[in-house]
Amino acid sequence: LHSPKQHRSQLKTFNNKAQVGHLTVPPGLTHEEFQDLKFTVIQFHNYKVNSGKCSSLLAQRIHAPPQDVWSILRRFNKPQTYKHFIKSFSFGDGFSLMVGDVRVVNIVSGLPVATSTERLGVMDEERRVKGFSSIGGDHRLKNYRSVTSVHERWQDLDRCSG
Repeated sequence: LHSPKQHRSQLKTFNNKAQVGHLTVPPGLTHEEFQDLKFTVIQFHNYKVNSGKCSSLLAQRIHAPPQDVWSILRRFNKPQTYKHFIKSFSFGDGFSLMVGDVRVVNIVSGLPVATSTERLGVMDEERRVKGFSSIGGDHRLKNYRSVTSVHERWQDLDRCSG
């Protein structure tokens, strides 16, 4: 955990980088929940966004133990487990679920894309963070990057146990 002083220091450093940051509360979170997650948002979910580009931050509350949620979302090697628009996929040579690994995803018909080539950029099992970038395919997503993180809220667990 980080002390409030370390957290303020990180915020100051972040603000000096002149990056567009997700420092407003996204739909699906309370102000208090977002404050609890702000350090992770700054560390993993912020990008430098140039003119004509966009970035978004989404949050979803799932009433399940975080280790169970992570066991599904961590599966860069089995994307159809959590993405229902995938018809099939294949891996690059030497795939080992490590940063730098590449997958080619074939999308179901009816969508404006048939394939997407994606590279694993972040895989942090301890902090439950996974991220990938689109590096090719027949879609219009240029410089697409996705980062997923799983967090536990003690308040939610207390409500569920009662």
